[in-house]
Amino acid sequence: MPFKSLDELRAACLDLPAGSDAAANAVARRQDTLTKPQGSL
Repeated sequence: MPFKSLDELRAACLDLPAGSDAAANAVARRQDTLTKPQGSL
């Protein structure tokens, strides 16, 4: 979907659905299994 202006893009960004708590928790658990030090990515 091409945006004709920054205002259109901004409006679309403000209309995004809420994040998923389940996905956020899965990411936090996955972070603990990475080989790099926590927070380095």
